Amino acid sequence: MKKILVFFTFSLLLLLTGCSHVEDLNGPDNFELATYTFDDIKNNRIKSTNSLFSVQSGFINSGSIKIKKFSGHKLLVSKYVNPQDQVKITSTVESGNLAIYIKCDDDYYKIPINTEYTFTFENFSGKSLIYFIGESAKLRIEYKYIT
Repeated sequence: MKKILVFFTFSLLLLLTGCSHVEDLNGPDNFELATYTFDDIKNNRIKSTNSLFSVQSGFINSGSIKIKKFSGHKLLVSKYVNPQDQVKITSTVESGNLAIYIKCDDDYYKIPINTEYTFTFENFSGKSLIYFIGESAKLRIEYKYIT
């Protein structure tokens, strides 16, 4: 009886976590955001985050995250950088929609997805944030800072 109760509770939890995902409105071959806008991102209007089967590892200088289904926004890493520091970001999106941004003060830089991309913090010294926004995205992101 106890096993059945645990199974039922786990199944119900999985069902409920899948209820609030943002639907992929632009089809399986387009991975760009369709529901969330840049204004939503810039003004922090994305209030809910839903993640299903997530694995994250790493430290400040390098790490990775893999998520089976993700909707919302998530901070990947926050780090103080110096001018000419670089970060290499490798991303793979299998389904859904994804955007990756680096924020330096009030400036936002959109990082290309489904590629390996190196970003240089030209003439910037201070706190930088790397975060991502998803709409029912199956994703993997890796990052590595180069100083």
